[in-house]
Amino acid sequence: MHRSLQILSFLLLVTLPGTISAETDTSSPSRARAGRPILAETPPMGWNSWDGYGTTIDEKEFRANAEWFAKHLKPFGWQYVTIDMEWFVTNPKPAGNSKDSKYFMDEFGRYLPPPARFPSADGGQGFTPLAAYAHSLGLKFGIHILQGIPREAVERNLPIQGSPFHAADAANKSGTCPWNPDNYDLDASKPADLEKSANDTQFLRSWFKSTESPDIIFVGFQEIIDLESKKMTASEYINRTI
Repeated sequence: MHRSLQILSFLLLVTLPGTISAETDTSSPSRARAGRPILAETPPMGWNSWDGYGTTIDEKEFRANAEWFAKHLKPFGWQYVTIDMEWFVTNPKPAGNSKDSKYFMDEFGRYLPPPARFPSADGGQGFTPLAAYAHSLGLKFGIHILQGIPREAVERNLPIQGSPFHAADAANKSGTCPWNPDNYDLDASKPADLEKSANDTQFLRSWFKSTESPDIIFVGFQEIIDLESKKMTASEYINRTI
């Protein structure tokens, strides 16, 4: 079930340059009183599309919720609006995790928001216009990213950009998420996985440096790679990827 994500995975909070958070607020009275650094004054305060729409949220619905959120909750410190899992599925079902899902991705097997659900994503713009809309309301925009490599990319053996390898070279087809069929695990012992990781790292870095990059990303790490064979801790993998 999707709720297991709250227990089994990490929440990766990405703060863009120029934004202010409790982590960088040295004027916090409670920080001074305690005499030691604190992680945050409050927990992340925001709205997640899963709670109202499962995986079926579309652009019209997101914009309407973001507008209401900004008007009624932002004055009290709420700031995050997040599109949860399977935003890349063209035939979503509320419960998600369907075995007959259809996917929208680029020629390198990377998921993209379908224009049929998110019209502003047409022409390769991705979530840039929707993030800009959230920012115009004074909010921060988030998305969920699923672990592993898309099964469809593996079955079609799509190329890994900037490398001589293809998706099937990087996949561990015997390893899958027990509650979601979208992806295969990555085989961290294969050179192709290192190429894919390097490619995805560059992709994410360019994304984060863009003007309208996501402010927060939920990442499911419980089965993303075989950490034992790669001899790498989860925290090291996060730092390497981002």
